[in-house]
Amino acid sequence: MQQRLYYLFLLLSIPICVHAQNPTQLLSDGQTAMDEENYAQAIQQLSQAQQLFKKGANWDQYALASKELGMAYYYDGQKEKAENSLKTSIDLAQKQLKDQPTENLSQLHKGLGTIYYFEDLYWNALPVFEQVITIHKQIDPKHPDLFRDYYNLGSVYGLSNDYNKAILNLKKALEIKGKEKDDIYYKINLDIAQQYRKDGNLNKTDEYLDLLLQQENELPTNIIGPVFGEYGFLLQQQKDYRKARKSLQKAYSLYVKDSDVVSIDNQIKIVTAIGQVFEDEKNLDSAVVYYEKAFILCEENYANTHPQYILSQLNVIGGYTLLNETNKASQLVQELQKNGLNIFPAKSVNMYSLNLVLGNYHKALEDFPTAQNYYQKALVALIRDYENEDPYTNISTAEFEKALSLDNLTDALAVKARGFYAAYQAGKGGEKELQAALNTIKVFDQAVDAFRKDAGSETNLIWSDLTLDAYENAIQICLALEQTKGDGQYKNEALYFAEKSKGLTLLEAFQRSKATKIGGLPAVELDKITVFQESIANLKQEVFALSKIRSAKKTDTQKTREKAAKEELFEQKQAYEKFEQELAQKYPQYYNLRHQVQIHDLEAVRKVLDADQALLEYFVADGGTYLIKITQSTFDIYPVEWTEAEIKRDVYNFRKSIYSFYLGGGSKSKEAQQAYAESYSKYAHKFYQKLVAPAEPLPQRLVVVPAGALAEIPFETLIKEKPSDPLSYKTHDYMLQSHSISYAYSSSLLEEMQNQTHDKKPEKTLLAFAPQFGNKSKKVSSQRFALSPLIFNTDEVDGIKNLLGTGDLFINEHALEQTFKEKAGEYQIIHFATHGLANSRDPEHSFLAFTEIEDENPHNEFLYVRELYDTRLNADLVVLSACQTAVGKSYRGEGVVSLARGFAYAGAKSLFTTLWSVNDQSTSVIAESFYKNLKKGLTKDEALRLAKVDYINRANDAPPFLWAPYILVGDTKMIEIKSDGLSASSWLLYGLGGLSALGLGGLALRVKRKKEW
Repeated sequence: MQQRLYYLFLLLSIPICVHAQNPTQLLSDGQTAMDEENYAQAIQQLSQAQQLFKKGANWDQYALASKELGMAYYYDGQKEKAENSLKTSIDLAQKQLKDQPTENLSQLHKGLGTIYYFEDLYWNALPVFEQVITIHKQIDPKHPDLFRDYYNLGSVYGLSNDYNKAILNLKKALEIKGKEKDDIYYKINLDIAQQYRKDGNLNKTDEYLDLLLQQENELPTNIIGPVFGEYGFLLQQQKDYRKARKSLQKAYSLYVKDSDVVSIDNQIKIVTAIGQVFEDEKNLDSAVVYYEKAFILCEENYANTHPQYILSQLNVIGGYTLLNETNKASQLVQELQKNGLNIFPAKSVNMYSLNLVLGNYHKALEDFPTAQNYYQKALVALIRDYENEDPYTNISTAEFEKALSLDNLTDALAVKARGFYAAYQAGKGGEKELQAALNTIKVFDQAVDAFRKDAGSETNLIWSDLTLDAYENAIQICLALEQTKGDGQYKNEALYFAEKSKGLTLLEAFQRSKATKIGGLPAVELDKITVFQESIANLKQEVFALSKIRSAKKTDTQKTREKAAKEELFEQKQAYEKFEQELAQKYPQYYNLRHQVQIHDLEAVRKVLDADQALLEYFVADGGTYLIKITQSTFDIYPVEWTEAEIKRDVYNFRKSIYSFYLGGGSKSKEAQQAYAESYSKYAHKFYQKLVAPAEPLPQRLVVVPAGALAEIPFETLIKEKPSDPLSYKTHDYMLQSHSISYAYSSSLLEEMQNQTHDKKPEKTLLAFAPQFGNKSKKVSSQRFALSPLIFNTDEVDGIKNLLGTGDLFINEHALEQTFKEKAGEYQIIHFATHGLANSRDPEHSFLAFTEIEDENPHNEFLYVRELYDTRLNADLVVLSACQTAVGKSYRGEGVVSLARGFAYAGAKSLFTTLWSVNDQSTSVIAESFYKNLKKGLTKDEALRLAKVDYINRANDAPPFLWAPYILVGDTKMIEIKSDGLSASSWLLYGLGGLSALGLGGLALRVKRKKEW
């Protein structure tokens, strides 16, 4: 019996022994055991295979067995052993295969990278995934897996919060993959959009999402939900909260519908995002409802140490803190401190968020030292190789390049500065905290500059909004230090921050224009810039025109072309971006000049003012308003208790009181007129008392730099004393009577306009356009927004020419957009007597209209704001004889993007522009006087003031609606007008009557097309 058992043992052991000597079979069996999740057996078999391959010097198979063994250790829960095993195997295999790298060697690296990825050790994963790319390039420069390698690397860079490198690698993956529109193509484009958004470049995010949304019906199930989710995140950051909620709700419904495809994690993120939108809208109760809803989902699906659980917990804590419900927040904080303080990597955006929330919680408790410690930890979490946790120290600009996200870094710095200032306000801090706050906000300002360098102008417009509240805090800090110190230094710094908060994107555009002229670019490169800009402008215009055709009327050909044009535009923008990056590397002088934007200090402001001028500059934000007064001998800053929301409401009512009786569709009774007049006198006096009276006495000439909604009112209409008879407009004590007023986007921009570097001194005086509309233009009523005929615009430009004694006129069929573009740079004064339309939703598509050309494009003779960015003028004055040319879309920290602003960028030193739809007869009289006064040698601001005063004195009735919409922006210096000897006495009776016809026609246009804009 015993002998039989012995033989049986021998028989059973024979195949095992034979098997043990076959490493290939051991490897295969080990892989099978892995698939069956029998990790102990897999480890035994793979270990034997690895050693046998090593013994036989079969290093390629050794690499494969080592990779499988490492993963088996990992899935068996032996994480440290898995990492060590893979690292040891990589060192040996790489040494042996260095002259002949193999696919299995790349898989060995990928195994280690995958483990780091699973463990959220992204910085450890990066060099490993980069090595995978190196190996594949050595095997074959066109290796079929390279696009996936770059995609993996880009994704990990994104998770590491190095968004710039993430984008570069994702784009490389897309370039290698090609344009075949499959799941991976859509996924990469979506990931690029996400990385741009996280990096704060909202314009680029919009471009990529638009590309995907064009193909909504073609997108796979696992992509369409995330696209709408990402679009909601974008709209939230653009502060379009209504649309953001709509897009996020659509994403959520798609996630719930396809719950088998979409993870609960994504559902939680969308619910949280809706809460964040409500928080941004200051609807805190609704925000907390959604935060709690997301948290409940986490409690149902995750352990209390899961990262998503912790993030949801942080949102609820943050919501309770904002609602001042610190008791509710404290319970969650205790749980968080018990379970979650070390759950995130030390260097991560999640760790930054955790510390930021805890800092805000302790600030709400007025435990400011603890709050500041957490704020400093938030900074430490965002910056690689930075460990200083002393809140009174600050990072250097060298740390910016090490930041995981400049966007988050600016937030961290702004919050830290507010914390120091809050301690001072609560009486728990003094000069030390104020100085620390100022030092921090200065670093914030430098970080904003670093971000803006490589962001597009459209993104920077939005960023001007996002940084406004931090600049408000900066002014508060400076004025508090000024009160403490009283040496004038901090008041000047407050001026810097006020200037930095407005018109910065336009100032950057001026600087870029200078850089192309003096940055050492060869002519061939300048030509390429021109070609790119013209191509992009033309495609934008085509896309816009096609998008405005209603779907029901759009032909299949037009639909196909619209989609193709959008893709062409996207590709052109991509190519131009790449070209600009190459220019920056090849011509560093050009790149550096592009970003040398100078912000005015006190002495620089005084240099742009004449001896008899004062500058009144305003800063408007959530907490209140500041009035800054500067003359050659005085400098004062006055806090005004008037919030941004209150000003916006009052400006709306003030404007309504001026023009609603005349332009609105309501009652035209005497009682209605009286009510509007009383409302006008109330607001005109209130605005004077709030915005001007604190700065009295003032010199005769004023330069007003408005902010926010204040850019929509003419200061000339403010009245010093409230009248006893509101309807007796002629007798009101207007500011106009004692002050000539001009406007500027900022004092820094005023200097830019005064000192415009023109390509040449214009040899000709007047260029004027009077296009043809209405009955004589066949397609007008069907395709050109029903532009009404302009009865007096031909007489208008004839009259100007006769008055000035010189001029080139382009009338009716000769008044073409192309003519303007070809000839505009040759003239001192450019005058448009035409239709105009402000587009408050898409300001770059506000336009002036020229005579239509017969072709298929319904927008063929519209001059859009966007086109002006690529136009160069040498004009001292542009007269925009068109409705609403000074209004458009208002950005809180930037100002109004309008037609007038477009002409300023194009090179005009000063602009005669309008704030609302204008009237016929009054315009002709005012414009006639204006040109006559210019010819007498008066400054432009005084010429316009006297023209308005003369009108009021001569009119039977003079409500501000008739004389107030015309304002002067920019340089006020006199114009030396050359005459060819024609008599000024031939000025026509109607003068600039076309302005009025334009005004009323423009009004009809605006009302008729309101829904489409």
